[in-house]
Amino acid sequence: ARFQRLVRLFRFHQVSSGDSVGSGKKDAHVPEVISKLFSAAHADLSEAHESNRPSSVVTSRVIVQDPRNPPVVRIEPLVPPACERLQFNCALGGRWHRFTLTPGTVQILVQGPTLAKTAHQLYGDDVKIPPKFIIPTHESDLGVEVRALPWHEVQVQHALTDLGRPDGSAGGFYSLMRRTRFTRVEVLRRLLHDSAPGEEPQPYHDEPYNDEVLTAPLRGALARLESVPRPPGWRKGDNEDLHTLQADASTRVRVILQYEKKEMQRDILFLEGEFSRVEGAIIGGRDLVEPEVLTIEEAKLRCTSIRGCKGFTFKGDVTEGALEIHFKDSTEVGGLGSTSFLFKDGETALLEVLKAQHEERFCQDAEELENKGLGEDHFSEYYKRCLREEEPSWDTLSNKVVDEILAATAAAGEAHRDKQRQDADGSAATLSAAPDFKVTVSEQRRRPFRNFITDRDGTVNNYCDRYSSCVQSAYNAAWLSHFARNCTDKAVFVTAAPLGGRPSAEGLLELCVAPRSEFTYTGSKGREYFDHGTQRVLEAMELPQEQRELIDELHRRILALCTQPGNMKFLGIGSGLQRKFGEVTMARNDPAGTVPDPESRRFMAAVRKIKEELDPDGTMLDLHDTGTDMEFFPRATDGRHFDKGTGVICLDQKLHLDVAQGPNLVCGDTGSDVSLVTAVLRLMCGDKMVEAWQERIKKEDEPEVSDPAPPDDLTRAPSTTFPDGKLSFHGSCEGECSPSVQMTAEELEQHRKEEAEKLAKEMEEEREAQEAASRLAVLFVVSPEQHEKTPQLAHKVRRWCEVSGAHCAIVPSPDVLVAALARYANQVAGRSVIEPRAPPQTNGEVS
Repeated sequence: ARFQRLVRLFRFHQVSSGDSVGSGKKDAHVPEVISKLFSAAHADLSEAHESNRPSSVVTSRVIVQDPRNPPVVRIEPLVPPACERLQFNCALGGRWHRFTLTPGTVQILVQGPTLAKTAHQLYGDDVKIPPKFIIPTHESDLGVEVRALPWHEVQVQHALTDLGRPDGSAGGFYSLMRRTRFTRVEVLRRLLHDSAPGEEPQPYHDEPYNDEVLTAPLRGALARLESVPRPPGWRKGDNEDLHTLQADASTRVRVILQYEKKEMQRDILFLEGEFSRVEGAIIGGRDLVEPEVLTIEEAKLRCTSIRGCKGFTFKGDVTEGALEIHFKDSTEVGGLGSTSFLFKDGETALLEVLKAQHEERFCQDAEELENKGLGEDHFSEYYKRCLREEEPSWDTLSNKVVDEILAATAAAGEAHRDKQRQDADGSAATLSAAPDFKVTVSEQRRRPFRNFITDRDGTVNNYCDRYSSCVQSAYNAAWLSHFARNCTDKAVFVTAAPLGGRPSAEGLLELCVAPRSEFTYTGSKGREYFDHGTQRVLEAMELPQEQRELIDELHRRILALCTQPGNMKFLGIGSGLQRKFGEVTMARNDPAGTVPDPESRRFMAAVRKIKEELDPDGTMLDLHDTGTDMEFFPRATDGRHFDKGTGVICLDQKLHLDVAQGPNLVCGDTGSDVSLVTAVLRLMCGDKMVEAWQERIKKEDEPEVSDPAPPDDLTRAPSTTFPDGKLSFHGSCEGECSPSVQMTAEELEQHRKEEAEKLAKEMEEEREAQEAASRLAVLFVVSPEQHEKTPQLAHKVRRWCEVSGAHCAIVPSPDVLVAALARYANQVAGRSVIEPRAPPQTNGEVS
């Protein structure tokens, strides 16, 4: 409105001075104060350019791209965040045109002929006949070409504007993310393709995993995400990932698309690699193929398809035409008069980006922190208490992860050698005691780990603001699958999220890209899992039929409620609607408070009414309202608590994981994931010892003033002291004795002997338990944000490992953890995931 008032004021001065209006051809004679006000209005509209003329709003959006007949005009659909619609009229090619721009569409209506002079037309010298229009779209920046006929309105969608439904059935944002998952699944299928037994592995170049057929859809999806409109008031320099989407006819939601955009960018880099231009010819190495006549872009595509190609070179400078290209296996450059493009494969390029992003965030010096307005000790407490590193560089943390993995597998190898020595009964059939990793794998286990048990979001996958759009990236799935395939017998995801795999109840299965043959996917804290053999969702524990039917009917009715007008938006915000094992979660708002409180309360009342209809007495269903989510679950009668640790124990029995045998790898990122560690320790070391360790840790965390100070050596069991030759007890002896009982010398000696034997037995049991736990590696992601929420989490995880003898590493992000796992898998497999498998050896040698 302010802009329009200023336009009228501007035009008033223009007309009063006798200037023509509408041509935008010459500078307007307007008082300086009016120009200044109009320039300020431009800034308020977040215009990218500075101007003191109203016509710049039109000329910056209606641009002559080609004045030849018929002229081509490019429409730039730039809608200021403060506006829901931008509409203007101008004369082009002898007719009036009305342009209506919204955050998602461009509308062009050609009206009647102009009656004014030709000079008053926009671009009157160039556009003398009705033009063609090029309108960029979210599918491609090249845009689409349209011709507008008189009195026939043309409309083109140029941006992604609708949120859609989480299952992707209603188009929009969620449908786009679902389609990217299909593309990423195909990338993994090609990348991890195995030939039939006995056949020579087929190189991926026969069906390239980085084919343009796969990279183009991801680039198009990224363009669509970047086209999503900005919220009102957004300006250049604000959060680049802040956008707004239409949830329904009355609600626009603010969304942070950081995860979706960043992971898409990383996937594109992983698939396409990176080229760098240098002056000079590639003088080292050899030509991998015969020289070919190609354009630069064609040569880049060809380079990525040639195995071992590290770049290409040609004589002269870069041109748009075709050149004679030489493809090389070297990066050594020299000489003059030539140009070369050096190629860095996608995995290497992505790792460099991840490392740079990590160093930028976590390895800043005092001057950089001061420039950002942060104190020098901003991260120091986190570094020392959580990571225990003065400077947590990428390489330092990656080495720490690999070292702890190697320590656990070496301990397993040593235990195996000890068992073989015992079985051989002292014979010469013993193994080398050197803890060489390759010896450990080849002579004792086909893969280093028996089980890889991990949480997903926040641990091996970056967090996303919306669960339903948290589609796993291709590079992440490739690295984790590479690790699962080469380093562990069984890999299991244990998450609290819904598993999915059912109609209208999507979950983990619909978001993951890694092949289901490589991982066992479980949901609801391990209470349900997907069986790859039967291709069915099965239950690790049984839910009573009455409760199952109640939860199913509750989910069906809430879903029906969400399809009614005005309620669709609740499916797409926050947690949405989640169908878990024995539980239903329904969002009524998100942390950003997108939905107004009255609307949120209205919807909550409607959901509560459904609960009351199903459970009028309030004896069957419990409701927990978090402020943003409503969680419904059957009322418990036995008081049992089911956590992820309970799920692991159930899964160990159902899936025959043999966790007790080890070696095992456990990963997590929150307090609820600590139960994964304790459950694995129970299976490996026994309940008795874990309960003793738990009591010891509890006493450390909650010391009692009346208790004596604990001994320095936590591995010692409570001992008995004998002051002045008399026996004094620390506690009761189950009614057999008391501190006041006097003993004879023989009785005292006998009691000493029994206590010593008891202590020795307890110490031996703990030593054996710690030896078993030494075959466990625990890797936890504790970000600065998580550390701020739960300051004791890292200490708790580390203390469990110290007491039990398990190996532990704490890292600040999933990026560090997953990259370190991929690095370790490369060492085991002798190749990276993007390199073809070597042909099988036929001379009987073991590779």
